[in-house]
Amino acid sequence: MKIRTKKAILLPEVLKIIIAVLSLVILIYLAVSLHGIFIQKSRIEQAKVNIDEIIIKLNDLKESESTKYTLLSPAGNVLTGWPYKPFFGDALYPNICGSNRWENCICICPIGESLGEQILKGTFTADNILESCNAEGICREVKGTNLIVSEKEGIEKYPIRVDYLKNEGKPLKISLKGGVYEIRPE
Repeated sequence: MKIRTKKAILLPEVLKIIIAVLSLVILIYLAVSLHGIFIQKSRIEQAKVNIDEIIIKLNDLKESESTKYTLLSPAGNVLTGWPYKPFFGDALYPNICGSNRWENCICICPIGESLGEQILKGTFTADNILESCNAEGICREVKGTNLIVSEKEGIEKYPIRVDYLKNEGKPLKISLKGGVYEIRPE
């Protein structure tokens, strides 16, 4: 029978512990990275499906008709209409809309927490939204003479927050009057 004495942890045992901890850290990192990839892909797919459905609704409208569409995803995004025409200077378009020479387009674009707060307070600028749409927005052409996309009454271009629609249980009201497409929360 061998008698063991507790003198110290041997070097091979320390190496095993270090390797085990490093392996766990690498596995956690990979899991978080994969989760991020799937979430991002899901957001893009949700945006594409929703914006395509909105375009179908717009194209099906006849003069003086309206319809509804429930937009619940992707969370943390806005629905915007372009061009944005400032008082001075040229009209602003996301890159994809301008490069395709679309006269009007709608986009679903992600917003961060700070931009979301700015939209809520009304202190955002079109450049902030444009930057977001250029980086990760999903855009489609809207054929027509004019386009109004606005969360607020009396304002032609004001981003519609998807989270607002979801939290308030409001569908989008999509209408065509006098050749002008209008998308607003109901």
